[in-house]
Parts: sequence; C-alpha cells; structure tokens
Amino acid sequence: MTWTTPGTALSAWGLSGNAGTTAGVNYLGTTDNQPLEFRVNGSRTMRLEPNSSIAPNVIGGAPVNYVAPGTVGATIAGGGAANYVGVAYSNRVSGVFGTVGGGLQNLVSGAEATIAGGYLNTDSGYIAVIGGGYENLADNDEATVGGGANNTASGAQSVASGGYVNSATGDESVVGGGYDNTAGGEGATVSGGSINMASGPGATVPGGFENIASGENSFAAGNNAQATNNGSFVWSDDTGSVINTFGSTANNQFLIRASGGVGIGTAQTPPGGLRVNSGGLAVTGASSPNYAGAAGVFLEKFGTTAGAIYAYNYTAGTPLSLALNSPGGNVGIGTLTPQNTLDVNGITRTHSIIITGGSDLAEPFQMAGGKIPQGAVVVIDDAHPGQLKMSSAAYDPQVAGVVSGANGINPGIALHQVGALDGDQNVALTGRVYVLADAANGAIHPGDLLTTSSTPGHAMKATDHVRAQGAILGKAMTGLSSGQGMVLMLVTLQ
Repeated sequence: MTWTTPGTALSAWGLSGNAGTTAGVNYLGTTDNQPLEFRVNGSRTMRLEPNSSIAPNVIGGAPVNYVAPGTVGATIAGGGAANYVGVAYSNRVSGVFGTVGGGLQNLVSGAEATIAGGYLNTDSGYIAVIGGGYENLADNDEATVGGGANNTASGAQSVASGGYVNSATGDESVVGGGYDNTAGGEGATVSGGSINMASGPGATVPGGFENIASGENSFAAGNNAQATNNGSFVWSDDTGSVINTFGSTANNQFLIRASGGVGIGTAQTPPGGLRVNSGGLAVTGASSPNYAGAAGVFLEKFGTTAGAIYAYNYTAGTPLSLALNSPGGNVGIGTLTPQNTLDVNGITRTHSIIITGGSDLAEPFQMAGGKIPQGAVVVIDDAHPGQLKMSSAAYDPQVAGVVSGANGINPGIALHQVGALDGDQNVALTGRVYVLADAANGAIHPGDLLTTSSTPGHAMKATDHVRAQGAILGKAMTGLSSGQGMVLMLVTLQ
C-alpha cells in the first residue's frame, strides 16, 4: 500500500513503510473518544483509553489487565495472563497515575504508586513503591518494599527492602532484610537477621537473632540482646537464649556480654574480661548501683570470693609494681573522703610494715598552756586529766615523752582515735627523736640515761639513780658536752 490523501477511501498506512507524512497531520489513531486496542492472534495486547484530563491510560499485557473506571494517567506495561495453567491473573490499577510494570495479580490503588513486577503485590499508599517479589504490601504514603515475600511497609516513608515476613510499621522506619523483623518505632531500623524488633523511636537493631530495641534511640545487637531503656546500647554474644536474655536496666547504659572477652587493639582477650592493648584506660567517673552517689572504679562479685587487681608482665613472667594515684591525690579504703595519701577506715592487717617517713611512735595530746616547741619534754598535767604540759622539774616521775618533729624527724606512726582521744601535738612515746637537752648536770654521752631537768622542756643526764626510778625519759644516742642543744635520743620511758 501507499499513502494517499487523508479522508479518501484509499487512505492507508503502507505495510512496507510510508513517506511524505506530516507529524500531527498524519497519524495512526482515532479521532473520537473511544479506546484504541492492538491485538495479536485476536487477543488484546495493548489498550489506550482516552479521558477528559488528556491523561490517557495505557494498558499492556494480557487482556485481563485493567484500569478501574474514573482512573486517569494509569499505566500497565505488561504482565498478567488470561489463562496460565488454567488460571487467569490480572494486573490492576485503580489509583490515578498509578503504574504496574508487569508480573501477575498486582494491584496499585494508591495515587501515583508503582509496582515494578512480581506476584500478588498490593500498593495502596500515595507515591508508594513495590519493586517486586511476592505478596508484599505498601500501604502508606511514600512507603517502599524492595522485594522479597510477605513484607509490609505500612509507616509513612517506611522501607522494607526485602527478605521474608518483615514489617516496617513506624513512620520513616527501615527493615533491610532477613526474616520476621519489625521496625515499629518512628525512624527505627532493623538491618537484617531474624525475629528482631526495633519498636522505640530512633531504635536500631543491626542484625542477629531475637534482639529487642524498645527504648528511644536504643541499640541492640547479637543474640537475645534487649535495649529496653532510652539511650541504652546492648550487645550480647551467642550464649543468649529465650531464658538467658541480656538487657538494660537503666537509661543511657552501654552493656556488653562477651564470654570470650572484649579486646581493644588486640584479639587476645581474657574470657569474660576486657583487655586494652594500647592507649591505656582512663576513667573520669563511674558509679555502682550498690553505692548510691559514689563515683570511681568498682570491683564487684556477688558471691564469697573477693575481687582482685593484678599487675603482671606476662611476657617476662614477673609481677609488676601496682601504682595507685602516683601523679598525686589520696587513696581511701572504706572511705570516700581520704584525708591522707592512704586513708583506711577499718582494721588493717599486714605481715610487716616498713616506715620510711618517720622514726618514732607518737600519739597526739592536748597541751595545757598552748603550743609546746618540738623536741620539748612533756609531763602529765595533774590539773587537766588526759592532757600534758611542759616539764619544769628534775627527775619528774610524771614524765610522758617528747614533742615529736624536731630537726625534721617526723613520727613514723601516729596513734589517734577521732572523737575520743583528740589532740593537737604528737608526743613520741617510743623510737628515735631529737630532744632539747641541758648539760648543766654533766656532759651527755651516747648511752647515758636521760631524765627531766629543772630547765623547762629540757632533758639532762640522770646521775642520781635513786631519784631516776620512774623518771627515765630515754637513752642518749648523741652527745652534748656543755650548754643546751639537741640530742638524738631513743625514747624508753621507765
């Protein structure tokens, strides 16, 4: 055939091509308001439906595919079957500007929604999308199901990427894949795994098995981890089960259950413990639920075995020194407010003690008459029970000791019971101490016994052994040939 003047009885399109046509003037189509169909072997394969909006419906594929009455701008690209193994399968569009790309038995009822293909999928959300798969549902605005089977995206702007029997029910929620996972919180995410649930707003489960993140902005991963509190992070190893869950107990916790140990910078870990290979471990504040308001590092064991701290060089097989507060600060045992470098509130038991900061055993006393100079000899004050005063008589049997601290020799041990036997000056009761001495009763030589003198606060050589009974202060370790001065003495009250 050849092209002839339009409108004449001989007007036709040539089967072998046409020439001399004018676009918009010469066309293949209709001029009335009726659908145009194309058929193959007598069956419809394409139907073009006009409407008043000049947004025609395009229906391709099997003749059982259809667009619902009143729908405009719809597209069915193909798919469907009038008789496939004895059964008819139709793709349908009832939402304006909806699209089915192909597949079987798919339904688009949402405006501007799309099903790319697959089987038995339903897209009822506005601008919602189903990429394919089997029996998937996208039924909220801008929801997306990527594929897989029996997946649901029912939250606004939610996504179920694939997998099987997954549900993204929270607005802006995401399920990446896996099996039987649910993202029910707004903005919640389950990346994969099986039987996981992120029901808290902003909650995350990256995968694993039977994990629950129900707290707001919580995180649960591994096996049977349960982050049920807001801001909590819970990771559980593969030892978890329905009866052995591992979960948060308070907001903003970071919890790890790792029976094989936790390593930072190392793969060699103590079972159930933590090993830091490099960089050190700094703790600026910590608290225990068993000590309300306390802060620090706690070694806790709910049993009879005590906790322990080890310092050991495993390469050399030798112990290391354990330094506590070496840069400064006090260490308290049994107290949260240590007043000294080591402050123990309780009974201390040790095999032996080596004192390097002092040389005498002292006890604090209240002094009558005000502060007494270091190195002065003191005696019992009859007028003030429990107090001492400066000595002033020779051979005084009430001699009590020497005020400690002269010449920089401090007490090695100070005995003190707060609230019962208080005092403000340490008096040496035994050990080595410097004492004020007077040689008026004879030169003092090492080994001489010393007693009180008539010079206030001074010791002298004991020459009258009868009067010295009960008045001996100690034994001289250095000498004083004349006058007054300091003598190193070994306190041995007799």
